[in-house]
Amino acid sequence: MTHDEQNQTIDAQEDERQQNGQPEDGQRDNEKAGKEEESSPVTELFKAIGIGISRSTVLCAVLAVLIVAGYFLADSKMAGWRLAAFVALLFITLIALLIYVFKKGTGEQVKENAKALTLPVTVRSSTLDLANTLPDEIKNEIRRVLEYAVMDAAERLSLPQKLVRANIFGVDHHRIMRIPPGFTYNMNRQEELTVAIPVGYGSTGISFAEESPHIAVFREDWGKSVIADHELKKVHPDLRWIISIPVLLTAENGEKKAVWTLNVDGLVEKRTEKQLERVVPNLLPYSGVISLIINKSIGGKEL
Repeated sequence: MTHDEQNQTIDAQEDERQQNGQPEDGQRDNEKAGKEEESSPVTELFKAIGIGISRSTVLCAVLAVLIVAGYFLADSKMAGWRLAAFVALLFITLIALLIYVFKKGTGEQVKENAKALTLPVTVRSSTLDLANTLPDEIKNEIRRVLEYAVMDAAERLSLPQKLVRANIFGVDHHRIMRIPPGFTYNMNRQEELTVAIPVGYGSTGISFAEESPHIAVFREDWGKSVIADHELKKVHPDLRWIISIPVLLTAENGEKKAVWTLNVDGLVEKRTEKQLERVVPNLLPYSGVISLIINKSIGGKEL
C-alpha cells in the first residue's frame, strides 16, 4: 500500500468515526485523562486494597461527618458525657461505612479476579486424568478446599465434622465417573474409593450430566439417585445423604462445561432434603474456587 493510499484509508476511518458519533483519538485521550484526574488520594487508597468507590461517595461521607461534628462542637457548653457519646457515635458510623464499602467493593473485586483467572480450555471427553497431571501444590490446594467445604457443611448442619466427607469425581473416555487418587477428605474406606458411576446415574452422575447441583437422601433406598448393586455395595453402609455440585470450566466456545463433580456427604445422622437445600448456596463457592485453581494451572490448554 502506498503512502497516499494509507492516508486515504486513515481519512476514511476518521470520517466513519465522526458519522457514528465516536470521539477521535485525541478526544478519547483527553476523556481518559479527565477520568484519571478525578481520582482523589482517598479513592486511590481504596483502590489499592481492592475497593472501588467513587469520589462523590467519599466527599459526601466526609461532608456529612464535618457538618455533624461542627454542629456538636459549636456548643462550647457540651457536657463531657455528650462529647464522649458523640465521639463513640462518630467512630461507630465510620466503621459501619467502611465495612459497607469493603463488603461491596471486595465482592466486585472477587468477581473481577474470577473473570481474570477464567481462561478458555479445550474440554475433551475424559477429565479423570486431569487430577494426575496437576502439580502437587495445585493438588494440595484442592484438597484444602475439600477440607473447608466439610468444615462449613458440618457447622451449618450441626453435625460432628468426622461424620461429613468430601470427594471429587472425574469422567473417563467411557463416560464412567471415578475418584482420582487423593481427592477425598474424611474417606477411609478403601473399597469405596473404587466406586464407578456412569454419567447420568447416582447423585454424582446426575449433577455432572445436568451441570447443576443435585441432592440425594437415603430413605428406604436412594430413589432416582440409585447406582448399580455391585457398586452400591462399595459405598459406606452408614451413608445418609449426598450434595453433588459440578465443577465447571469455560470451554473454547464460551460455554460452561462440567469437568468434575464435587460431593459433600454425611454418615449416620439423617438430614432432610430441605435442610440440605439450604446448605447448597454455601457450598457453591467451593466448586467455584476449585474451578479457579484449575484455570490458574491449565488455563488456555487442553484437558
